[in-house]
Amino acid sequence: AAYPRGSFRGAESALYWAKDTYSPEPVISINCHSVARHGDMVMTASQLVAATHYFNAGLDVCAGVPATSGGGMYLVEVYRVRIDPPTGMMAGPAMGKVRGGIKDGVQKGLSGLATKLK
Repeated sequence: AAYPRGSFRGAESALYWAKDTYSPEPVISINCHSVARHGDMVMTASQLVAATHYFNAGLDVCAGVPATSGGGMYLVEVYRVRIDPPTGMMAGPAMGKVRGGIKDGVQKGLSGLATKLK
């Protein structure tokens, strides 16, 4: 209700930068990452603040909720990104590398998360 000035009780946030090399030209981005825990449940959110090129907006939300049957948990991941596609003669190959890089990044992120949760 108090967005963007309010805060989520117990949440921790950090601002960080990243250099991704999955495109023909490296992408430098700034992101805000937040983690909130409530009992056995956890929710993370990462918002793209700025990027040098290719990306206009991005949001990654992940929630982990314990399974009611005992062991294990349900993990829900939602990742949305708005891309500013390159133009010109090399636009097709460049976008292929960007799409492939995004897919690989999401897969690596989920694999890393699964390893940490074991």
